[in-house]
Amino acid sequence: MRTSSIVGLSALISMGLVQSLPAATTEDAAKDAVQDLTADKFYNRPGATRAEYEADWAACRLIARGTPPPSKNFPNVGEATVFLGILPAILTESIERRYSRNTCLLVRGWRQYSLGPEEKQRVQAMSEADRAAYFEQAIRAPAAPGTPYGRIDFAPPRDPALVTDGNPTLPGSVYIGRKIDPAVAMTPGANEGLVVLAFRRPGKGSSGRAIELQLQRYDRAKRDLAYPSAEATVPADSTTYAHLAESIDRNAAYEVQVLRLTQGDYVIAGTAISRILLVGVHTNANCFGAPLFHVDAGQTVYIGDFTPFFGVKLSSGGWGYGIGYSRHLEDARATLATKQPALAATMRQATMFNQARFTCVGGLMDRWDLPALEALPDGE
Repeated sequence: MRTSSIVGLSALISMGLVQSLPAATTEDAAKDAVQDLTADKFYNRPGATRAEYEADWAACRLIARGTPPPSKNFPNVGEATVFLGILPAILTESIERRYSRNTCLLVRGWRQYSLGPEEKQRVQAMSEADRAAYFEQAIRAPAAPGTPYGRIDFAPPRDPALVTDGNPTLPGSVYIGRKIDPAVAMTPGANEGLVVLAFRRPGKGSSGRAIELQLQRYDRAKRDLAYPSAEATVPADSTTYAHLAESIDRNAAYEVQVLRLTQGDYVIAGTAISRILLVGVHTNANCFGAPLFHVDAGQTVYIGDFTPFFGVKLSSGGWGYGIGYSRHLEDARATLATKQPALAATMRQATMFNQARFTCVGGLMDRWDLPALEALPDGE
């Protein structure tokens, strides 16, 4: 996860800096897919064929570039070349695109592996034909040669250095809105529920870090984000379609927030973290699978504690970035009770699921599976 913003393709097109190009041919995609079949990194899905690998790689390549026809909610921006400074290199094969493509393949069951030093040397010494035959087998092998490479699942980051269950000083702070006294009794309006979440910073790795969660309304029937109807005749639609939950006091060890949302389903569609307060930047879009929660009218529900990590030295080596997740309902209740005792008394755990998918349209395309949640059932 990173913290700098990326100019969207649609914005570049509107500024006249982007020209659409034809999509790559099947032959081109097959040739490009070979770049991920090397001794350093290759994909495996037990029982799969080379043709299936190339088809999935090509499909994920297009998704990462934003070229497949998206849902009616978004324009099709197509592939693009930007004639401006270093932007061509960034947009043609950027870290963001590789990340999105690799995530798409992981969603489809492909896992990356890397060969050990001796096997790598042996494979690199093979003829081109023998090496191709080797990877034909490696792609489909029940047990892939080598060791796992890179990401293996969609869970929040895990490492002893990434502490989510520590004990911050309680009670923490309560926030119910800008320039609103948190002690003023809060009640939900008509067709409205209240959502409680907490930003938890129990240790050095999360202290002072800022965090954002982009919450968006979800349509279970369409399996996509919900948007206002373009044909709506009602002058004012009071429905909540998007809400940004962001750090207000990043120095607070425990920061509880209460959000007003109209009744319905919502997903954590995007996330961002930083050392400093963020301004509307969402670096991860969970379009391959987002956590979903439901809000009932008149109810107060808790969705969890979120812990930001930015540049934490991991016990396994390297640096940790991301958002940890945990549930501490009673900590949230104890903190909320200091300002909103009535809400604290009736607050309950929200109904939640993983893997609510929606149309991918750019950014770092991702999936985020929260611990102990089931996948959103089909047909619901």
